[in-house]
Amino acid sequence: AELAFVHPISGERMHFEAPLPEDLAQVAAWARGEDS
Repeated sequence: AELAFVHPISGERMHFEAPLPEDLAQVAAWARGEDS
């Protein structure tokens, strides 16, 4: 998962990435039709 935005005061582009928690990764796989 990732989140990016421009900081409202500094104008700096902020970007954060992190893996999905296992339960959400399973839901995402199911939604893509990749569930087993």
